Amino acid sequence: MPLQIIKGDLVSMATDAIVYAETPQPFSLFNFNPLMIHKTGKEILNTRDALKPIIIGQAKIAQASLLDCKYIIHTSAPAWHGGSYHELAQLRTCYEKVFALALENDCKTIGMPIIASDKLGYPKPLSQKTAFECIKDFLQIHNDIEITLVLPGKTGIMLPGNRFTNVNLYLNKNYVKPDEKSNETEKDSSGVGQSDSSESKTFLSSEEMKTFAGKLSGYMESSGISKSDLCFKANITPAKLEDILQSSDAGMTKQTVIALAMALELSAEEFTDFLHMAGYELTNDSKFDLIIKYCISEHMYDLFDVNQILFRFEQELLG
Repeated sequence: MPLQIIKGDLVSMATDAIVYAETPQPFSLFNFNPLMIHKTGKEILNTRDALKPIIIGQAKIAQASLLDCKYIIHTSAPAWHGGSYHELAQLRTCYEKVFALALENDCKTIGMPIIASDKLGYPKPLSQKTAFECIKDFLQIHNDIEITLVLPGKTGIMLPGNRFTNVNLYLNKNYVKPDEKSNETEKDSSGVGQSDSSESKTFLSSEEMKTFAGKLSGYMESSGISKSDLCFKANITPAKLEDILQSSDAGMTKQTVIALAMALELSAEEFTDFLHMAGYELTNDSKFDLIIKYCISEHMYDLFDVNQILFRFEQELLG
């Protein structure tokens, strides 16, 4: 999918490029992730030294021979001083320069952090909001690029306003405990507090797949949405969409089907029918399903928002 969000170690990403966000402090060993130093030794220091200076709001790229990625894109973000010194404009420029370098060097996969961290004084919701806006703007044009946003350790997503509380209240109000038989057979894949088995696939027959593809084509035609816009809104690649439309992908995950339905902004009845055609349904004994129901009830169809909620509640993302 064009945008993934994971918790992990950026340095270990096997993408075409990783993005390393530095502080505006004088360049030194302490600006680097200890694991990067462990993996590369002095090479990273020598490489970075050859690139200096990297002024605030700029980016430079270098080979990464001792890491699993091909390139490291270095960028220097501004420190936060209350927002009166054009910090956000400079921060957006960091993202723009990073993405421009990735395109120039034919990078199809990018691993990156939220560039402005709390170490630079940024309010966490603001740095997250800026990151998602910049990534969204880029992927709207370049949806054949895959970006993995890597959050370190226990870092989570802060949802805006009262969204976390509202979703939590919805879950507590609507969750229905499975019967004892379901608990025995599916206790690892259902229930509030656990990630359900939405990542599994149902496999349709060739006729069923043609029927589903025809239904999808019909919805696309009636809504007037282009293939490019559908890919962007559903967080899927153009190749994935073509596979579905050509009936060549008989195994679709629940996340992909729901992503398409939400991108098309189907009515509740159409949504249910669309899922049934792919062999899925939404139930009240699944945290994942209930979050989707909440989003539909709130007319929340933007997958950048929906996936942030799913990530916050440790569920599989849509796309």
